[in-house]
Amino acid sequence: MKTRIKLNHRVIGEGYPVVFLHGFLESNTMWESVVPKLKGVKAILIELPGHGDSPFYPYGEEMTIRDMSEDVNEVLKTLSIGNFSIVGHSLGGYVALDLKTIDNKNTIEKVVLLNSHPWSDSEPKKKERTRVVNIVDHNKLLFLNEAIPNLYRNPLKYKKEVQIQLREATKMTEVAIIQSLIAMRDRKDAMEIMKELKRDCLVIQGRYDHLISFNEMEEFTRKYGNVYYLVEDAGHMAHHESELEVIEQIVNFI
Repeated sequence: MKTRIKLNHRVIGEGYPVVFLHGFLESNTMWESVVPKLKGVKAILIELPGHGDSPFYPYGEEMTIRDMSEDVNEVLKTLSIGNFSIVGHSLGGYVALDLKTIDNKNTIEKVVLLNSHPWSDSEPKKKERTRVVNIVDHNKLLFLNEAIPNLYRNPLKYKKEVQIQLREATKMTEVAIIQSLIAMRDRKDAMEIMKELKRDCLVIQGRYDHLISFNEMEEFTRKYGNVYYLVEDAGHMAHHESELEVIEQIVNFI
């Protein structure tokens, strides 16, 4: 029988419910500066398996993106949340789109993809994920110290944020990191969900996000009628690099 994970979460504020899902190697701390600036919002912050204070799956048990979305769904059931919107950063965006596929009651009204995308991994990217799995298995800190600064356009400018991210990521076990890497590697594409959402999906993209081609993303969103916003002075961590700009886009959209 599949293990179900009870995810750590907290609710901040009153108003329209918005679920926030952090990215890979992150935790709810990534929203600490963002959420207080969102007026009229009930922010539901959920930590994905193995991240923050959420447990990871038992050693040797496979975890998928669907497992993550079902775990998130269980949290929402316990909170008796009705209609809501969802903001997902990177990995959190993958989970947000998958959550929409099991949203039988159509309770998810809008989806914000923050530095995220709907595509499955290409074959070269899958090989890269597998290579990183082996690195983490032997030297977790080597991987973290290289990966996290590279998420920023200018890591020296955001030295404090980089250090906070490193501290959070270092708390994760090798098993938890590897489970997430494999889940991302093996996920299915979610392009059909993007097509279905049309203008109920906002993509916020950093021009200097080396993980996602902004040209490709802009073309895709234009083709399928999604809302697209390019943050000119940001990499993969747009909520840190252009915080007020990102907040404005989220507030105006939801």
